[in-house]
Amino acid sequence: MVMNILINAFYGTCNVLGPAHVPPTLALIESLLDHAKIKIWSIIPSIVDDIGESPAIHKKFKDAKVIIASGGEHAFVGANEPLANVTRSREV
Repeated sequence: MVMNILINAFYGTCNVLGPAHVPPTLALIESLLDHAKIKIWSIIPSIVDDIGESPAIHKKFKDAKVIIASGGEHAFVGANEPLANVTRSREV
């Protein structure tokens, strides 16, 4: 909740919440990428890992300003982990 307030204050954006009765999946994220102009993302880590393994979806994030992975655990594997593919960084 605090991140939502801070992101609004710093970036002048509004929050977009996913549909209430739709589970968060890679398909939902891809649909939002195709139909909404979202610049700042807060996504559960398991989906961020999936995004890193999906080059076609990964490319759709080119206009994103920030991707926040929060709310769970990452499947860290090592230097070639999926999160590094999304952020182009190995810093966590």
